[in-house]
Amino acid sequence: MAFLRKEQLETKQELRQAKDEIAKLQEHPRRTDYTVSVLNKAVDFLKSNLVNENTALEQQLTKTVLGISASLKEKCQSGEFGPIAFDPRPSYPATVTITFRPAFRSIPAVVYGLKMLDSAYNANVRVKETITELTNTYFDFRISEWADTVMYGSVFSWMACPKTIT
Repeated sequence: MAFLRKEQLETKQELRQAKDEIAKLQEHPRRTDYTVSVLNKAVDFLKSNLVNENTALEQQLTKTVLGISASLKEKCQSGEFGPIAFDPRPSYPATVTITFRPAFRSIPAVVYGLKMLDSAYNANVRVKETITELTNTYFDFRISEWADTVMYGSVFSWMACPKTIT
């Protein structure tokens, strides 16, 4: 009888172990479902972050491209020129060549104005200025005096702009 009891105890233990194993097996799908749920939430979070990051990068790229585009647009150029001397005084007519840096894509509009004029106090003042040649890369400017004018110098300011500002 003691033998049967021992056998019965072993069977009960094996039965308990079997039940525990079955419980573990039944628990495994629940843990797997929970793990899959957590992973799905993490994937959704990462997708959301990726969309936000892509949007930010697209905005930054657009801003950069617009900045580069603006810097490539033609801009106005300006400067001053003119001969100034007392001894010996400049010889007139005088022609000055102004080179555009960078060159314009087409012939620009040029405006200029007299900034400074130095002439003899005891003679009439007569000065004439003319753009004699204008291209997209340079312009020639001619300064003249006539009659009894004695000029020691003249300075002109100029500005060149694309005819259609882009």
